[in-house]
Amino acid sequence: YCKQTDVLFRKEDQKSRFMEDHIYEMIKDVPCYKDFIRYVLWHNAAFTTAMNMEVPVLILHYENYDSRFNETTKELLEFLEQDMVGEIPEFITGKKYRSYYTEEQVKKVKDVMEELAYVKTWGEIKHYFDD
Repeated sequence: YCKQTDVLFRKEDQKSRFMEDHIYEMIKDVPCYKDFIRYVLWHNAAFTTAMNMEVPVLILHYENYDSRFNETTKELLEFLEQDMVGEIPEFITGKKYRSYYTEEQVKKVKDVMEELAYVKTWGEIKHYFDD
């Protein structure tokens, strides 16, 4: 999948006015590089929108469901002002994809994300790059 999409959009990305040349050069050899860029830009937009609209925000991290499933579920339901209805589906833990990438590729992703991320975004995602 990554090879296909990377090849499909490579020429477009090289010429895009939306992707700075040095960002493209930093990340072009990382499989599915656009997904990482999209991820950080989406989170930038989400934090900015929430701040501008002055709406309450609850930040949940994937690993919270693994280490504190019941507490995280309760916290989410309280934030949404919802009652528990029915059975909670089983949460399948351990989904990690770091082994899909070399250490060099992970470093490139980290560098690009750190450069593109707003301070708030980077504060919420930088722990994913801790060894």
